[in-house]
Amino acid sequence: MEEVAFSRSGKRNRKVWITFLILGFSLLVLFFLSLYLRTTNVPFEKVLPALFGQGESVYVRLIQKARLPRALGAVLVGGGLGLSGLLMQTCLHNEIASPGTLGVSQAAVLGANIAVLILEPSGSQFVAVAASPFPVSALAFAFAAICILIVLGISMVGRFRPGEVVLAGIALGSCFQAASTLMQFLSDDIQLSAVVRWSFGDLERINYPEIIILASVLMACFVFFFLFARRYNALLGGEGFAKSLGVKTGILRLGTLFLASLIASLCVAFAGIIGFIGIVGPALMKRILGKDHRLSLPSSLLAASFIRSAYATTREWDVLARRGDHRDPWHPVLPIRPLRGKEESRMMEIKQVSFSYFKKGPIVLNDFSLTLKEGEIVALLGTNGIGKSTAMRLLSGLLKPQSGEILFEGKPLSKMSDGEKARKIAYLPQRSELPDLPVEEAVLLGRLPHYYLYPSI
Repeated sequence: MEEVAFSRSGKRNRKVWITFLILGFSLLVLFFLSLYLRTTNVPFEKVLPALFGQGESVYVRLIQKARLPRALGAVLVGGGLGLSGLLMQTCLHNEIASPGTLGVSQAAVLGANIAVLILEPSGSQFVAVAASPFPVSALAFAFAAICILIVLGISMVGRFRPGEVVLAGIALGSCFQAASTLMQFLSDDIQLSAVVRWSFGDLERINYPEIIILASVLMACFVFFFLFARRYNALLGGEGFAKSLGVKTGILRLGTLFLASLIASLCVAFAGIIGFIGIVGPALMKRILGKDHRLSLPSSLLAASFIRSAYATTREWDVLARRGDHRDPWHPVLPIRPLRGKEESRMMEIKQVSFSYFKKGPIVLNDFSLTLKEGEIVALLGTNGIGKSTAMRLLSGLLKPQSGEILFEGKPLSKMSDGEKARKIAYLPQRSELPDLPVEEAVLLGRLPHYYLYPSI
């Protein structure tokens, strides 16, 4: 019997070590891939030196200022959601418990709605949220914390019952979601786009101060949870069994739910709603390693971090594919189009274009023709008022000619969608009405047509 028990113990230990090694190695690989796979080309061999401040300054800034925060954010946000999901499932005896179960996610969205729609009523939210997301994140966290306190307060009124806590969280979440929907219905298009874009789970807005806050809270809470791992194991045996072992189940559940909700509210406030990771990560690790919290706590954290990093990496690969950039990802060289014939080298043609700002007003451009070939640099010179700026706006598709035709790579400009024109043609006006933005944000606005959510370098 002793030999059989020793054999089973040895197999279990090997399984645990193999699982943690696979998770750790896979997470490390995805972390470095997330630093490399971006739309701006950085040679693969220069990623690691740039990470430690070595090599060309442009690569160092690109890796350390833009890509590293997002890679770290994926690890921390995923790990935080996995950890909070596991503890909520344990305390509530519900295998599908998550931050959404207690209304944390819905409360954070309501806080973001208030920050964007009420505190910023000028209509400039689309730029303001991208340029300075911290006030929105702070109010989102405040509302998530209020939701936590309300739920825990309701549970403390009478006897603590996990089912009642779940029902209170679902009810509060529905109320918060209804309030958010009403505010979005009453908002204008610009405000609505800013709010909806914030609510999508995304790591593009996370920065180093938020990473420090999240890492500190996550580390402190993990130490606390791990020290009480055996008490959580006792909770799995039921209320009576845990109490018979001297576990103060009410205090343990309340404290654990508060800390788990605190982690989840920080993740939602900094990165938006990311729903399923807190359920899938712990469920996978329970299936593989069992429900012992000494193993499920670190493994759930690593598994959820792996899932979030994998999504971030595959998303970047998908963005490259959507842009039509089919280059070998291990040899980041921009594709060079082959030389074409004389007729095919015409990139843009303007054929007898006439334009007037008013139907019966003066004609600004009359029978204007121009051919731009690929690789050429062309300057339009002339005195003020002859139509140089108008010609540039026509070339960019911002104005439509009364007569004539403008072709881009043989395709009429009038038949191209706004998104297609924005991806192919860049227009820089003489005067800009944008507010004062950091240089990085101003540059990133040029990548906006290539992304559904936030741009990235």
